[in-house]
Amino acid sequence: MATSVLAQPSFTSAVIDYISLSLQTPFLRATTIRNLFNEVVTLSPSLPSLWALDILATALRDSSRPNAVSVLLFNKGFHSLVVHRVAHYLWISGRVGLAEYFQSLTSRRYAADIHPACVIGHSCSVASTTSIVIGETAVVGDDVCFQHGVTLGGTGKEGGDRHPKLGRGVYLGAGACVLGNIRIDDGAVVDADSVVTKPVPPYSKVTGVPGRVVSTYRVSDAIFNILYPSEKQTDREIEKDKNTDMPTVGEKEEEKEKERKRSSPMLKPCFHGQGVGT
Repeated sequence: MATSVLAQPSFTSAVIDYISLSLQTPFLRATTIRNLFNEVVTLSPSLPSLWALDILATALRDSSRPNAVSVLLFNKGFHSLVVHRVAHYLWISGRVGLAEYFQSLTSRRYAADIHPACVIGHSCSVASTTSIVIGETAVVGDDVCFQHGVTLGGTGKEGGDRHPKLGRGVYLGAGACVLGNIRIDDGAVVDADSVVTKPVPPYSKVTGVPGRVVSTYRVSDAIFNILYPSEKQTDREIEKDKNTDMPTVGEKEEEKEKERKRSSPMLKPCFHGQGVGT
């Protein structure tokens, strides 16, 4: 650990050195991998920033990895994201064979099959890469959280752009399976072992086989503007989860009556004991 992490002059060097030692094979030595990673970082200077955001996101969300050092040393999800980001750069640079080799190597080392062509945003965390599958045309937004066993795949009935598109802040539970070219919008939660084949609206919770929306929440304008200051929030319906604070029928009718009175143009407020008049 002292050699591969603590003795390194920078965060970038520590990540590259540790991952290179982890990935080396009899055919591709750690020195060769290290030189290749350094070359990619030189050509794409934003990569270390993405690694730093990934490592922070994982440390904040994974209670078993409470700090950045433990994530770097022991979290296979972070390791797979590091290699994928390098492989993705190689893919878009036309070095397809080398990118696919790193995909294969990641699959063997970390049990994660992430196609080098797929796009993954910043600040993503993967709790465990065991059985993670992300298809070629999948797009993963920022701040997405993966649990183990997640699949972003195709239905087998379509070609071309055939994989899911995930918005920001999506949470995918253990064993969740999202199939087809569908949109899982911002803030959605897909429960463990759910199979989703239809689009999911923003800030919604999906569960079951097939997946169905059981709740949708509205984020206040103030919070939304803090999270996404450059965008405007659209109105979203509020539907309480059946398993939480579902209002009774009487409460619903009472709320509707109050809303009707507030919006009625024929009613005036009552002042100084006077009745309601027209």
